[in-house]
Amino acid sequence: MSKIISRTSTRTPAIEVIKDALALYESNRISRWQVINRLIHLGLSADDANVIADHGSIPPHILGALGVPRR
Repeated sequence: MSKIISRTSTRTPAIEVIKDALALYESNRISRWQVINRLIHLGLSADDANVIADHGSIPPHILGALGVPRR
């Protein structure tokens, strides 16, 4: 009998992936294009990925779409 592994238990939340990508970019470990590719892979639009990579922060409308509550 095969064992079913839940993908949600090991999946990193999108907000953490974005934070990690920005931290790596700011420390010059990855390029801007690598940040954009990671964000597009998460399902963000190319425009949103460019905004995040250009500004180095996540705009409120994207945070809301990711389910992060406003302060």
